[in-house]
Amino acid sequence: MASSAKIYRNHVRSCLLLRSQIRASSSSRTASQPRHKERKKPITSQNASDLKDKFQFHNLSDFHTSNEDGFDADGLAVSRNGNSIFFPLAKNDKQDFTKCVQKSDSASVSVSKVLKETMPPERLLILKRWENKMIKELGLEGFESYKKEMLETGSTFHQYLQDYLISGKSHDEIPESLMGYWTSIKSVIPHVSDIGLNEEPVRHPYLNYHGIVDCVASFRNNHLCVIEWKTSRKRKSSLKQTYDYPLQTAAYAGAINFTKETQHQINNIAIVIAYENGDQSDVHFLNRDLTNLYWTQWLKRLQEYKQSLKTMSEE
Repeated sequence: MASSAKIYRNHVRSCLLLRSQIRASSSSRTASQPRHKERKKPITSQNASDLKDKFQFHNLSDFHTSNEDGFDADGLAVSRNGNSIFFPLAKNDKQDFTKCVQKSDSASVSVSKVLKETMPPERLLILKRWENKMIKELGLEGFESYKKEMLETGSTFHQYLQDYLISGKSHDEIPESLMGYWTSIKSVIPHVSDIGLNEEPVRHPYLNYHGIVDCVASFRNNHLCVIEWKTSRKRKSSLKQTYDYPLQTAAYAGAINFTKETQHQINNIAIVIAYENGDQSDVHFLNRDLTNLYWTQWLKRLQEYKQSLKTMSEE
């Protein structure tokens, strides 16, 4: 174990050194070129690896210990400021550093709980304004009934969709209250094939979180990906409007990739928004780079949650 840990640390240092040399070489080549007005770069797949490039790694021992085995386990690598974990989205046979990271036996936390507990302040403010607006319109009791109805609708829709994907159940049997959602996604269904998982629990054995994945299947041009089905009354045509859905879906992909049963690695995710009024659904497909970008953001939120638990235990 000690030898494996040393190899892992050396590998991380070598990667960082190589990246620094490449950047330095690139900077010297462009220094003499004419300077143009610098444009603000949008968040794209290009940023996925850039986020990890900024990290300087050290050990975080409180994630897992192996004192009972008589040796010190190597901790997960985290950023120097302690705000983010470094862990790959998918397995790499050539660099299997999980050999020096122990699986955790402590209580697992749900993905939804992590995202709720670490919601950014600006998002909390938006949510609070929306709740106040709905309470003003419906009253407190009416608002609670509205939330319950939305949860039940989403759950029922998922059940009918699951049954259809497995058995080919006719959409004529779907209740009238769900027909709008079905109409919204019916053009997407033919692009889903070779279903591997459907509404099944998943758990990451090293990062120790769990959730229920909607679907794992081949999607559009045989891309193996995690598919999340979402219902909405409001349009979510841009990825920004989906808020934490990409982080949630990337978290499920990472958990599936590190389970023993996994034969193929998942590097793509898709979020399908079905609309109550029957409008054409919005499909947000994220390729490998974008999925890695949101995976990195998920790791940061997971670390934030774990750090908050550690702070509370020390108080």
